[in-house]
Amino acid sequence: MTADSTTALRMYDEIFPFMVKKLLEFFKGTAFDAKMLFLSMKTFAVKVMKPFAMLSFSLRKAYLCINTTMEQFQPMDKSTLTPGNYGYVFISFVSMVLFIMCSAAIILFDFLSLREPALLLKTILVPMLMVNTLCLIFRDRGDRTAAVAVAGAMVFHTVGDGLMEFGGSTFLWAFGAFLVGHVILLLYFIRGVGKQHFPGNLVWMIAAAFAVLAGLWLSPSSEMILPVCVYALALLYYPASALAGMYECRRRRKMGEEVHPLRNKAFLRILCGGILFILSDGLIALYVFKGMEIPLYAAVVMVLYLGAEFLLSRGAWLLSRCPAVPAEDFDEKKEDENFAE
Repeated sequence: MTADSTTALRMYDEIFPFMVKKLLEFFKGTAFDAKMLFLSMKTFAVKVMKPFAMLSFSLRKAYLCINTTMEQFQPMDKSTLTPGNYGYVFISFVSMVLFIMCSAAIILFDFLSLREPALLLKTILVPMLMVNTLCLIFRDRGDRTAAVAVAGAMVFHTVGDGLMEFGGSTFLWAFGAFLVGHVILLLYFIRGVGKQHFPGNLVWMIAAAFAVLAGLWLSPSSEMILPVCVYALALLYYPASALAGMYECRRRRKMGEEVHPLRNKAFLRILCGGILFILSDGLIALYVFKGMEIPLYAAVVMVLYLGAEFLLSRGAWLLSRCPAVPAEDFDEKKEDENFAE
């Protein structure tokens, strides 16, 4: 072997391990740097994402709390609770909380005779209840006719509330706005009753008779007898429609028909809401037409009015979740046999 070959082998034996060692150190350092980079990115991501994770967790807990609360006061059909309905759930909850808070505040202001703040809150109170009811109807995929009826009635009631505060000649305009709102809501309730049978349909005639008596007694002049009778008839038709609906539910059950469980609950709320509206507007008529002094007049009227609006809106919402009543006639012989049993 020549000297050059020996030198080349010696250089190979020395240089190759050195190069391998350097390459291993390079890759080890690179791996260490990559590991450190990964850990740094992980730490950065944790620090950055931690607030978002906490926010997401808080929102989830808030949603569960809202859902639990809604289940207590506004039971929902689980099959309709989809991600697209979460917005309706949240808006309905917020609007109901605001409605309760503003109701308590306005009753307190009326009790303390603070007119300006009470008037300010009164203009947004019924619209908040309207938003809440519409969200519930859309959340549960209820009858859209109920949404139209509730929206129309509460818009006219809000206009009536605003006109009522000016007094004087605007009282008659407020009177008319409330009447239109009542008629819109009543048309939906009467539609929900379905086909009526004797003696359930007697309540309409009884309500008409009481409306005439109320008009004759409360009217301040002969020119107001007809408007007062018509308005009293609209108010009395709330409990009349509820009683007729409850009678039809009972009759159908006796005939072996399947009745939606929410239908009777809806008519019960309509009955109570109608009674509260009669008491509220009855006190207003006594105060305005008869000049009767009523202790805590504003606060008492507001409590009755808000309770009536709440119960009527709940009745419309529950009724929107019930399937339409079939209009076909039933076998009268079968009906008589079932009632005889």
